[in-house]
Amino acid sequence: MENNYSYFNRDISWLSFNYRVLLESEDTSLPIYERIKFLSIHASNLEEFYEIRVAEHRNTILQKIILKEDPSESEQILDAINAEVARQQQEFFRIFQTQIIPELERKNIVIYMNDEPKPEHRKFLKTFFEEEIYPFVEPVMLLKNDIRFFIRDNRLYQVAQPQTQTQKKNKKQELLRDVYRTHNLIYVVAKADDSFDQIADDTGFKVKDLIKFNEVPANFPLEKGDIVYLEKKKTKADKPYFEHLVKIGESMHSISQQYGIQLKSLYKMNKKSSDYVPTEGDVLRLR
Repeated sequence: MENNYSYFNRDISWLSFNYRVLLESEDTSLPIYERIKFLSIHASNLEEFYEIRVAEHRNTILQKIILKEDPSESEQILDAINAEVARQQQEFFRIFQTQIIPELERKNIVIYMNDEPKPEHRKFLKTFFEEEIYPFVEPVMLLKNDIRFFIRDNRLYQVAQPQTQTQKKNKKQELLRDVYRTHNLIYVVAKADDSFDQIADDTGFKVKDLIKFNEVPANFPLEKGDIVYLEKKKTKADKPYFEHLVKIGESMHSISQQYGIQLKSLYKMNKKSSDYVPTEGDVLRLR
């Protein structure tokens, strides 16, 4: 029997599901806190989606570029994902700004965005910051060969480049890069038209160290979304990552970056020579 059903990309389908979660926040019959919860669930789902699914598409694109294959199909999927997410983000902020915030204000709950606090709130905010927030604000120096673990999941960090007193007079100190952690390794995400030279300038690392950490040649082209580790990768993956099923377009390097494993260790534990090229369906040990 002929199948007349048509299908569309599963990631776009999942985004459609998440959009329905977002629309629940517009239900005025729900209490305001329940509506805020739906916004939170939508955002949390989207974060996990980018950590897993979008990261896979970016790795696929990177691998095709390395193998000098046409990455246009993967790029089209990623473009479609980003376009749909952008549309949903507009809806998210429309709901938040035009419905949630006014409803909170009617209940005498004030959310400060970029506005100056009202005079009657300043004393409370100052006291709250000094007692509840300031004790936990602490700079952490990233020193060569002495990078200590401190980063937690689901938090944002900033990298700042220290300046001398003279530099401070000439230029206001800036926060330059968001820093993340995966597999207990710290990394930054490459921007459009990024380079190891630029990342080195922004983070204070040496270019040669970044290239060594990420096991790439000196002229390696970075793509937007690439993971760039700021420390040496591990010899094996963390639990519970024991095996990896190779997908189309993946390479030993992209897999090593995905799990934060040194490339030579990945070859060694799988008893593969350096000229081995993984194919779809291969199972590789990760630890």
